[in-house]
Amino acid sequence: MYCSACLLEKTGVKAVKKRDWFIHSVTGQCLLGLLGLWFTTYFLGRALLELPSNFHEGTIWEKFMP
Repeated sequence: MYCSACLLEKTGVKAVKKRDWFIHSVTGQCLLGLLGLWFTTYFLGRALLELPSNFHEGTIWEKFMP
């Protein structure tokens, strides 16, 4: 019988952290989420800037009303 440290030493197996993948996964997901939010906000702002100024004043609808 061997203790866990002696067994690892004799077999040459290195100890592996079990939760290491979880931290990288959560960090990656947060970064991708923030990147997606930034792109969405950026392109929405660009689309609003492309609208004509009379759209923002509310006068664009006058030509459609009888």
